[in-house]
Amino acid sequence: MTRENWYHGGLVYLGMTEGAIERFCRIAASTLQDYGHLVDRQSVLNIEQARIVTSQYIVKLSVETAPYAGRVVAPERMGKHPSKSMHRLEFSLMPVAPGEEDRDITELLMVVMLYRMVDAYPVQQIEWMNPETILSVEQFLGAFANVTPRRVHSRAHFQGPKSNRFTPVDEMESDLSQQAEIIESDTVFVDQIGIALIGEEESLALAFRDDMADLITPATPEQKAETNIRRLATWGMTGMLVFLSAPVALSMAAINLAKGEDFRLNTHVLALTAFVASSSGSGLLANAMSYLPI
Repeated sequence: MTRENWYHGGLVYLGMTEGAIERFCRIAASTLQDYGHLVDRQSVLNIEQARIVTSQYIVKLSVETAPYAGRVVAPERMGKHPSKSMHRLEFSLMPVAPGEEDRDITELLMVVMLYRMVDAYPVQQIEWMNPETILSVEQFLGAFANVTPRRVHSRAHFQGPKSNRFTPVDEMESDLSQQAEIIESDTVFVDQIGIALIGEEESLALAFRDDMADLITPATPEQKAETNIRRLATWGMTGMLVFLSAPVALSMAAINLAKGEDFRLNTHVLALTAFVASSSGSGLLANAMSYLPI
């Protein structure tokens, strides 16, 4: 961790930045949900930044729109896509209660997020726990070849005191059929179309792939329109607060800019401010205050 209580992750990928932050945000949110963490808020702040809030973790994601010009550990991979520019994604995961989190589980979440991102984008290199620790994709896959995290379907099962987050391979030997062979060497993958030889990198990407097909599917126009309408309504309520209380309106505008538009919070603040303003104008608030022992 580069900062106290923050777990750092990052990658450099080939491709455009348009829609990238939404896609990475959905991958991170889906990983948290798969491992029993209910996502309370998932906000795309702008084309470069996004934030995810759960009861146990806060995740911040940032995509650099400028082409990446830093150190490259595997320049030979660039030969496959010479015309595409590289961009850098940085994300940080912070426990809500620092020091009380399970470090193994937190690192497991980071690993699965990065595996799914590697599967979704042509990633060139990966930053692990520190911006200075840069690994090639092959080095990252090899470092975690023996880790096979399983999806957890319930929060109780995930947080049970006797649950085995990293089940030893010896205990799972009877269940490791094709996956064990995939990790150790190239494996023939058979499907209805035919037989194809897949390598270690592709095999591990398939092993860590999410079952949900819409994980990496871009948002539909209807979903984008609904999000835009909600954001517009949120700012409209913030504007109405100006006529009731300018300080409250400024505070809500700052919150919207810093943490993303929260429709529910703005609704509650608008209703409470309107009630206080009407009570103060009618003298009801002054009468109520007179009964208090102040």
